[in-house]
Amino acid sequence: MKMTNEYVYEEIDHSTGKVVTSKRKATYKTRTINKKYFMFSLDSKWHRKIKANDLQLLAEMIDLEHQTTWEVHLHKKTRDKICKNLDCSTSQIMRSLKNMVDNNILAKVEPGVYLINPECVWIGSSEIHEKKVDNYMQYANLEHYLEKA
Repeated sequence: MKMTNEYVYEEIDHSTGKVVTSKRKATYKTRTINKKYFMFSLDSKWHRKIKANDLQLLAEMIDLEHQTTWEVHLHKKTRDKICKNLDCSTSQIMRSLKNMVDNNILAKVEPGVYLINPECVWIGSSEIHEKKVDNYMQYANLEHYLEKA
């Protein structure tokens, strides 16, 4: 994963000239297995919360994302195919999904259906990104999501 940009936002107390708060945001990109998607991060810490196996699964999920609902359906047949592609077990897929849901990288819509957090990863224009954010916020832990924004 390669960092492409890093931004520092500082709030300055104009009476003293001192920095009151400082936030870092970074953008990353990486190629996935099929070399056709880019991943962007607005929260420079999200990728530290997941393992390499989780990132591989996330890349597979991006490929399965529905183009209008942005849902990823991971039913048994699909999970078996991913297991074969990644050379891993179903239990590893389930652990990776749980880890990414726990770290707000995915939202679980219903059993076997997930949404990818557009503040971690998205594909497309800024208009698509905004629509994905609105859609994601319906299912995600809203308080946790807004803390990161």
